[in-house]
Amino acid sequence: MAKSARAVSIIGGADGPTSIFLAGNTGKKSFKEKLRQYRYRKRRARVEAQITANPHTIEEVISYMKDTYGAKEVPENSRIYQEQRQGMRESLILKHRPELLGETMTTLKPEFDGVQSEEGKEERLKEYWKQVEAQIEERRKKVQEIPEELFPIEYTIYEIRLPQRGNIQFEVEKNWGVLGGSCGGNKKEMKKLETIMKKIYLYYGVSEEDIREYSERYGTLVAVMMQ
Repeated sequence: MAKSARAVSIIGGADGPTSIFLAGNTGKKSFKEKLRQYRYRKRRARVEAQITANPHTIEEVISYMKDTYGAKEVPENSRIYQEQRQGMRESLILKHRPELLGETMTTLKPEFDGVQSEEGKEERLKEYWKQVEAQIEERRKKVQEIPEELFPIEYTIYEIRLPQRGNIQFEVEKNWGVLGGSCGGNKKEMKKLETIMKKIYLYYGVSEEDIREYSERYGTLVAVMMQ
């Protein structure tokens, strides 16, 4: 049976472990592209107009997920917990303490100077991706070597399961105020899953300052509500 998945950007500040930069030509936008952007801006404006200040703490969100949807903690000795905790810690170190990673933070860019043929560009891209993969692996090993006491995290995964092949996971990191959600399962269940996710993010909410400053928390809530 067909399955689908959806992930939502993390509220609180964790970036992904890699940043990829590709050089490309920028031409004039087509009418279709301009129309698509116009519709996007209109829809975004409608969503933003509906958001009001009503913030809750992460602790309150955890209680809300447990009481309303029966969320349960994913065991710390499970493979998924260990892998996602490692990814979260790496992301937080990249954002808040990149100096701990030293030279592994060097930004890579593909080089196309002097290359004219498509075959040549393809080869350069292959070389570039090999370098990126090597850098990711090196960075991962470096993160594992950083002592927990030097960069501790308070990390938990909460899971909400639906009877018909569907589940939602929320990653919570309390030291840095991170709340991130993803869902997956039967395509027929995705609407229900996405609705639950939206309700949880809405409950977490935003403050007047978030709205005024257009904070990351506010921007993520807008993105979630537009899905």
